[in-house]
Amino acid sequence: MAESTRVDPEVVQWIRGLHAQGWGAKPSHLWPRIAARNRWARVEALQRNRAFQDAYRAALQQWLAGLPAVFPAGTYKMRGKPGVVIQE
Repeated sequence: MAESTRVDPEVVQWIRGLHAQGWGAKPSHLWPRIAARNRWARVEALQRNRAFQDAYRAALQQWLAGLPAVFPAGTYKMRGKPGVVIQE
């Protein structure tokens, strides 16, 4: 019976760490944006997001320099502004 009530020391350490945190603490290194069961589907989605962000930044810099810019598909905020074209 005593064997069944024994607790793993790693679990005890984890619980102590959990209690040491503040009630509103959040992880500072995690920014989950994509959830997927398949690891590779998640990696591909993250790569697509990165490609979109890179294309958007490049187009924004062009537009801010006064040049016509082609923004990636999915950019709705810039629609209708002068000198802005959005990919289809």
